[in-house]
Amino acid sequence: MFRLWIIFQLIGTLYEVEPAILQERIQELSNLLNVKDQLYQQVRTLSLGQKMKMEFIAASLTSPKYYFFRRAYYRVRYTV
Repeated sequence: MFRLWIIFQLIGTLYEVEPAILQERIQELSNLLNVKDQLYQQVRTLSLGQKMKMEFIAASLTSPKYYFFRRAYYRVRYTV
């Protein structure tokens, strides 16, 4: 039932990220990871790799200084 776009908006609200900045970060990261088409899909319909990319986007919305990755993230492929 939940769409990723709604979840990203909720994260932005919880961490008090400005809406314009939030929109810019979502667009930039979704373009970088080639998941722009999946932003409006239900979470349960995504593959494991797509879910991992979305988790990375969600973690990046607040502009953290450090990222801690589990071993599973080493295999995520993206193109720049």
